[in-house]
Amino acid sequence: MTRFQPAESFHSADETLQLLPLRFERAGKHYLVSNIVGDFVRLSDDEMTRLVDLHVCPGDGLYEKAYAAHLITRMDQKSQRQLLAMRLRSRMAYLRQPTPLHIFVVTLRCEHSCPYCQVSRQSTDRSKFDMNEETARRALDIAFESPSSRIKIEFQGGEPLLNFPLISSIVLAAKTKASTVGRKVDFVVASNLALLDDAVLAFCKANDVLLSTSLDGPADLHNKNRPRPGGNSHELATRGIRRAQKVLGSDRVGALMTTTEASLDRVEEIVDEYLRLDLDGIFIRPLSPYGFAVKTKAI
Repeated sequence: MTRFQPAESFHSADETLQLLPLRFERAGKHYLVSNIVGDFVRLSDDEMTRLVDLHVCPGDGLYEKAYAAHLITRMDQKSQRQLLAMRLRSRMAYLRQPTPLHIFVVTLRCEHSCPYCQVSRQSTDRSKFDMNEETARRALDIAFESPSSRIKIEFQGGEPLLNFPLISSIVLAAKTKASTVGRKVDFVVASNLALLDDAVLAFCKANDVLLSTSLDGPADLHNKNRPRPGGNSHELATRGIRRAQKVLGSDRVGALMTTTEASLDRVEEIVDEYLRLDLDGIFIRPLSPYGFAVKTKAI
């Protein structure tokens, strides 16, 4: 999304109006224009030009629309800027708190070849892309430097189950460290579940480890978005979800979907797939403009 930070010189001819910080992006024949706290309006080409040039005045419709969305203000008016600042401060209040979440990317290897992969995964035979024990222990020390009374460690990849011995080592070390310093620690493994087996499930159950997976929808959609040798990523994911629900409990495994162009006209089918698997929520995420998602122009 394009960002626009107006300078003091951006004001109307009669010196009474000023643009506030805004962002905009073309969407078909219109622009989506938002203020710095995320309120947005849809403007035509002509309206966008008039807004940026500040060719607006009370009663023309655009003035009222832009004013209500905190895109413009009067030069002599402080209240609107103060209100916007207060909302931004409230929205960003979490930045003042120590982060409870610490992500351990234990490998970049993966047996899937998702075109939207944000980490540009590596093939499964390239072990030099695994995190080693020394790095893991140093990362664990950093995580426990957080003053939060409860921290969460999430294992990601690639496919983290390809380096499961390191995950188990970190979990056990973290639990020991947590008991020593009087902290609570939670664990999540973000996996495609293709490599899920009884040993992994037994460890997760014994150590209260949650599983998070990807489910983009029905088989054809999921397999298209998340290809792997054999073309059975959906079969393995849904089988893994069922196994995890049975062993760990239905509330110990969750799923998210990555929204692609192919998803947009299949909303009901995607919801039905989640209901079929007794998943009680859908975390919807857009494509991230990193890794293969950029290289393959998948966004």
